[in-house]
Amino acid sequence: MNVLYLGVSTFIASEVFLRLPFSCCLRRIISNAAKAASVLRSRKISDEWKEKVLPAYALRIGTNSVLVFLFMLVAVSPFILSGFLLEEDIATTMLRLDVLIGITVLGIGYISVRRLSSCRTTP
Repeated sequence: MNVLYLGVSTFIASEVFLRLPFSCCLRRIISNAAKAASVLRSRKISDEWKEKVLPAYALRIGTNSVLVFLFMLVAVSPFILSGFLLEEDIATTMLRLDVLIGITVLGIGYISVRRLSSCRTTP
């Protein structure tokens, strides 16, 4: 029965994952990290200017990293809620290798079918 609840939680978590702006935050992190690296490598930029610019990039990277972490917590929340509602040790069931593989395959399959169906319906 726990496996059924984990399956439903997987569908809900996958749907939440699709609706949160993960890719936007990850692109911003990568973009700011690339800009910071180019500033560091540049010989044309003075050390004084680097000292002013790099903390701004670090702050942007840090805030986006915190956002990604919060998005991950929100995406995992259906599993946490099902554990509280069932009042059982769902974490033990979830940490079994076969259940982990099943949840992963189910989630990837759901996201793939969902994206494929949304591409077909959009003109």
